[in-house]
Amino acid sequence: MKKSVLLIGVLACSQFAAAIEAETPESSCKGIMKHLDKEDYKGALNDARLCVELLEQKVQGSVTKSFSESVAGWERTSISEENVLGMANITAEYSKGDDTLSVSLVGGKGSGSGGAFGNALGSIATMGMMQAGGKRIRVQGLAATVTAEGEVIIQLDDGAFVTVSSPQYSSQDTAIDALESFLDAFPFAEINKARS
Repeated sequence: MKKSVLLIGVLACSQFAAAIEAETPESSCKGIMKHLDKEDYKGALNDARLCVELLEQKVQGSVTKSFSESVAGWERTSISEENVLGMANITAEYSKGDDTLSVSLVGGKGSGSGGAFGNALGSIATMGMMQAGGKRIRVQGLAATVTAEGEVIIQLDDGAFVTVSSPQYSSQDTAIDALESFLDAFPFAEINKARS
């Protein structure tokens, strides 16, 4: 009797596990058309939302992978990712000898999802940097600003921005000189392309 109950329990669990499948962009995007064929517009809209969310997660994952473990002699010591209210924040810490630096991406979830809010956020950040004595430069073809405190802020096309800062380089000139090889090697242009 116990064996029968156990067998039934195992079979039920295995069927339940088979019924639970990870949702993928492919499955949710295909689901949109199935709902539309049945004129189930609410179902199609729900699958469309899920499809977009899953695609944003894929883009975000590829962007996170761009925060390489080693960049121009700097070794990544930690990385964290947060998504709050549609805003992504990826922060990686790097070290080289006794020096440390932080790279943070702040903006919409990517793939153009920053939209008007992301662009407004980027514009406000740029205006604030310029008013605080920021020096305009280009990093891998992208508009950037070096603040008076030596923080480098690179503006991405979707309104998001990436900041590079180090407590050892707290002025514009020392930051530009010391971080030049890192700024040349870090994949800012690739991140920008993945998010556009």
